[in-house]
Amino acid sequence: MSAQNKVLVRRVVDELWNRGIFEIIDEAFDPDYCHFDPGNSAVCDLDSFRSYVEMMHTAFPDLHVEISDMIAEGDSVAKLWKMQATFKSHFFGIPANNRPISLSGITVYRLAGGKIKECVWGYDSLGLLQQMGVIPVEVSTIA
Repeated sequence: MSAQNKVLVRRVVDELWNRGIFEIIDEAFDPDYCHFDPGNSAVCDLDSFRSYVEMMHTAFPDLHVEISDMIAEGDSVAKLWKMQATFKSHFFGIPANNRPISLSGITVYRLAGGKIKECVWGYDSLGLLQQMGVIPVEVSTIA
């Protein structure tokens, strides 16, 4: 089962995140999906997740996710990932600046019945906001 779960997670990365094929959401995700993202508590269920992914593809149309590593055990898959994109359209009210964005993180998936039941996300929100130009990057010197 762990191998099948990894195949599904890899397919979601390829089809949903990298190619913007939104139909996979209904196929791969459980209708009672739960989303846990400490940087974005407004996304919590399947409908808000769908809207979020569409917003991501609008703001970052060249978005590309690379899987660095995956570990699966039982009904869980942990995915280490890297994202590259260009900030082309507003995102949560933040105006675009055409800057390149680079982000890495981890997502832990829990699957049930061959579908993704929940995801827990972890990534550098501060670094993302700095790259988007919202928070200045300050360089300090140690005396």
